[in-house]
Amino acid sequence: PHTLVATLFLAPFTIQAADIASGELNTSSPTYDRIFTGSVDPNCNATSSFSSIGVGIYYQVFPFYSTSGEAADIEITNSTVADTTISVYCDFDPTDASLSLVAYDDDGGVGLLSAITPADNATLAPNTTYYLVVSTFAPGDIGTFDVVLGGDLLFGTVSAATPVPVMNIWGLF
Repeated sequence: PHTLVATLFLAPFTIQAADIASGELNTSSPTYDRIFTGSVDPNCNATSSFSSIGVGIYYQVFPFYSTSGEAADIEITNSTVADTTISVYCDFDPTDASLSLVAYDDDGGVGLLSAITPADNATLAPNTTYYLVVSTFAPGDIGTFDVVLGGDLLFGTVSAATPVPVMNIWGLF
């Protein structure tokens, strides 16, 4: 009998799972006047203009952050909303959606869905909370969707470190 010995060489790789959140836009969702175009500015000063049809648009806000300061990698998937838009803000004010804008996208994803990819150069500061606003394109649209954060992006907020009491030979400070 012959014995076959095989050696398998694998290159190192990292499997990085995306952070995914589900959302819903419905008649109970808050509304705002949506922007339509925008430049990209990681310093929260992107220019934009308001949409002529984007008045009274349903939206949902998702706080998120980057652990190391990567470019934004955000995509809308599994959507029953026919046409979405997304905006990234340093601080979101629904009374003036043109303020504190980092990036905006209408149809950068599959079909009429939205995506901001690393190619858009929306580099985020590490450990800084940003606000992703997902909205419908047209008034009255409703439905469900998933938001997929790629790279090192995570849903949630960055909180300040809580001081830890220090023990010394005399007791607790």
